Amino acid sequence: MGTGGNKIIMKIGIVISYISQKPAGLERYSYELVKGLINQDATNSYYIYTKKGNKLDTFSFLKNNTRVNIVEVGWGKLWKDLGLFLAPRSDIYLFTGSQGPLFFRPLKSITIVYDFAYKHLGKSVLSRIRAFFIDLWSKRAFAIANKIVCISQETRKDLMKLFDIEKSKPFVIYPGFNNICNLPEKEIKIPTNKFFLFVGTIKERKNVLNIIKGFDEFLKLNQDGESYHLLLCGKNSHSDEYYKSLVEVISNRGISKNVHFFGHVTDGELSYIYKRATALVYPSFIEGFGLPILEAMSCSLPVITSNISSLREIAQGRASLVDPNDFINIGQEMNKIVNDNQYRMDLISKGSEYAIEFSWTKMAKEFAQLIEKVSNE
Repeated sequence: MGTGGNKIIMKIGIVISYISQKPAGLERYSYELVKGLINQDATNSYYIYTKKGNKLDTFSFLKNNTRVNIVEVGWGKLWKDLGLFLAPRSDIYLFTGSQGPLFFRPLKSITIVYDFAYKHLGKSVLSRIRAFFIDLWSKRAFAIANKIVCISQETRKDLMKLFDIEKSKPFVIYPGFNNICNLPEKEIKIPTNKFFLFVGTIKERKNVLNIIKGFDEFLKLNQDGESYHLLLCGKNSHSDEYYKSLVEVISNRGISKNVHFFGHVTDGELSYIYKRATALVYPSFIEGFGLPILEAMSCSLPVITSNISSLREIAQGRASLVDPNDFINIGQEMNKIVNDNQYRMDLISKGSEYAIEFSWTKMAKEFAQLIEKVSNE
């Protein structure tokens, strides 16, 4: 990093709350960001800050890198304030989330924002109180940041609408994705090779209820419908009220033998599943980005997704767009993909060509350019 051919040696701090051994979603984003920045930057040094006790074993590959230090920050809930204040200092701080410090103010910083789902969903009193405090926290993070990175134009639009932000602050840097189908397959027992697929955490904003209802509609529309199944792959909790309500709907509609909760699956198992699915069904109510869309497209799998939020933006006419509130529409699109081969092949062709435009390497390069821009301001 540098200008005019002169290298600027900086200390870059990346603040990460937690990354599990099997990172997915936002954890995967943070992991790939760290990996990408460090792999392509041979000049600057890095501090990776995390709350004490959160062992970042995922970054074990960095142990022999003398330019990288993983710093466990103490002071409990004050780790992003008093903890970072007392920790070794960086020239630029990169906060991998909008809930940054309340009192500690770095000289230069970049904050990443993913989406504002908490503003759109949850009408209970507790949800509103939680949203109020997240707003206060986020406003502070946005105020002290030199630049704000949004993972989609839709997120940037929400940011500008919901908060008083200078127009020069927000940048859009699209995430990359993992080409799952380039990985070795790990066989997993599936009921049939005729199945629709959902990949993601089982929660309300993912719209799993209307996926199930839409699948039931597909079964009614298609003469061969009963031979098809629906696989729901993602973390779930059997004690969660939303999960219980889904099980009840499945039972009441008499489709229990056709709908399967698979829980967390490994990348190898996902490679096996993606290559055999009929289509990915991903009509979320709100997403900051939607990695499974690109994963599926790169696996030559047609995609059904929402005509709202960032999903319409990411799909770019290469997917079947549906109203996420209209389960009949979802079922009709499932039926069309099964019975209109030309339509199916067009979606596959357009999607696979489009997915290659996104990569973690490209994302890391754009972050490196932004870090340099902030360092020179």
